[in-house]
Amino acid sequence: MAVFTVLVGIIAVILFFVIWHSVIQSAIDNSELAKTLKSIQTLLEQRQPPGMTHPSQVREWQSRRSSEDGGRDATEEVFEDEGCPGCGTLVSVERISCPECGLTLRDDS
Repeated sequence: MAVFTVLVGIIAVILFFVIWHSVIQSAIDNSELAKTLKSIQTLLEQRQPPGMTHPSQVREWQSRRSSEDGGRDATEEVFEDEGCPGCGTLVSVERISCPECGLTLRDDS
């Protein structure tokens, strides 16, 4: 009888933690932070070259593009204007901060 009681206790503890994990995971998945991270992930996936899923493939593509662009830094963007992540205003890539909302876009220290 004692073995049965211990097994029921272990099963109850495991069940409690499974339910607790589901509640916490649901709260995290529905949070604003999770939604923001998902939108950032989607933007990054859209900017990724087609058919390249591994980081080494992307680095190789950037390296080839760099040599084709006459030695341009492989991490330097080709775009002249980009949308500010804070307000969406088109901002020149040379700008340090957004003229509309003041968000710091890069750190030149």
